[in-house]
Amino acid sequence: MRRLALASIVAVLSTLTAADAMASALDLGVDRPARRRWERSRAASSTGVKDLTILRAHVGLSAPIGNFGDRYSSGLGFGGSIGYGVGENVVISGAIAHHQFDHDVVTNLEASITPVTVNADFALPTGGRAVPWVGFGAGVYHVSETTDLGMTTVTASENNFGVNMGIGFGAPISNRTLFGAGMKLHYVAGDGLIDTPFFTFQTGFGFIL
Repeated sequence: MRRLALASIVAVLSTLTAADAMASALDLGVDRPARRRWERSRAASSTGVKDLTILRAHVGLSAPIGNFGDRYSSGLGFGGSIGYGVGENVVISGAIAHHQFDHDVVTNLEASITPVTVNADFALPTGGRAVPWVGFGAGVYHVSETTDLGMTTVTASENNFGVNMGIGFGAPISNRTLFGAGMKLHYVAGDGLIDTPFFTFQTGFGFIL
């Protein structure tokens, strides 16, 4: 699991460094009129996020850490959000996601986490086509452990408070579509269940509505 998480970190960082090159491909004749419309919209709104509504979908690896990581393996995570540009560089969004983990030893035991959060992402203008961001969020994380007993299943679950922070980038691939990648650290405080901290390493698309 730890080797898989490390490989995922390297993959995301490699994607971050390649973002400008990918966005530059738009200048090689790929939807060049759309590229010019995007640049005009950025110039009109200073950063390209103010007053924009952005729908985002993402998928990738979810890697448990700490005591949670000692029990469970990395799994799949996916989700979506809708955000609004409230300032020159700030998008406030509401998000929902789902993360699934299999137990390292017990084959019929799995855990899942479904966060419903409010997040703030801050763009960091660099002059390049790929715009890096940092983000913070908090909300309710529904945590459950399910044991499959064949004829029935037994589930223990609770709603816990959690926070997250992360980094990533977004790059335009058309006048209304963005590609992005990023990583986040989630910390979820357990009550009856253990604390469930985990990393996410995800890619996705954003659509300007």
